Amino acid sequence: MGIDTNLLVTPKSCPQDILCQICHCIPEAPKQTAICQHVVCSICITQSWERTSNDKCPICENVIESRTLNEICKETRKFLHKMKLYCDFKENGCQIIMKLSQRKYHLEVCSFAPVQCPNVGCQKKPLKMAIRDHLESCPHRLVTCDRGCGQTLIHHQMASHNCIHELVAIIKNMKMVYTEDIKNLRQEISNLKDEIIVNRCDGTIHRESVSSSISCKESRDCDNFLEMMERAPSFPRLAPLHTQMKLPSVNRKKDSKK
Repeated sequence: MGIDTNLLVTPKSCPQDILCQICHCIPEAPKQTAICQHVVCSICITQSWERTSNDKCPICENVIESRTLNEICKETRKFLHKMKLYCDFKENGCQIIMKLSQRKYHLEVCSFAPVQCPNVGCQKKPLKMAIRDHLESCPHRLVTCDRGCGQTLIHHQMASHNCIHELVAIIKNMKMVYTEDIKNLRQEISNLKDEIIVNRCDGTIHRESVSSSISCKESRDCDNFLEMMERAPSFPRLAPLHTQMKLPSVNRKKDSKK
C-alpha cells in the first residue's frame, strides 16, 4: 500500500501514470513491470501475485515471465523524490511540509506520532511528546506498595491490595518451594548413604560414586559430610579409642621422676 495522495501539498500536479496502478497511491518502493511498464508498489504487486497465483500483470493481464520487475526510470524517481508532502500526523498537529525523500526520517522523529504505551494491559497510544506524562499517570504502571509489604504491583490494584493477604500468599508459596527442596535433599542424602561403602578393615570410607550424585558446587559439602561420617561413633573401629592414642606408659613416668 502506497502513500495517500491527500498528503500531497498540490495533488493536481501529480501525474496519474506515476501512481501505483494497483492501489492508486504514491508508490512505496516503486517498480515497473517488465513489458507494459506499469508503475506499482513492490508490496502491491507481490500481494496481487500471491492472491491470483499467476504471472500476469494485474493491470493489463500481460504475462510477465518469471515475474520480472524493473526499477523505475531516473526521471520518474527524481520527480517522486521532489514531491512535497504534509506529515502523516498532520491531524495530530504536525505542520511540517517535506519532500518525499525526507519522509522516512521525519516519521521516525516526529513528536506528533502516536506510540503504544509499554505498560502491559494499557491500550492507549499517546503522542510521542506526551508519553512521559502518560507513563507517570498510567493506571497500568508498576508501583511499590508503601503500606509496609513493599510488593510490586499494578497501580489500579492498590485499592484492593491487602498487605497481610499478600504476605501470607508469599509465605505459602515459599513453604511449598522449600518443602519440595527438602524432599529432594532427603532423597539425595538417602542415595548418598546407599553409595557410601564402609571398609571394616581400616575404618575408612571410600568415595566410589559419591561425586556423580551431587553437583560440583556441593562437592565441598560432600567432603565435609564424608569426614563427619568417618568420625561418627556408629561406624565400627578396628580397635578401642584408647588404644589408638599414644599415651606414655606408667613405667616411663616413674623413670623420669627418678
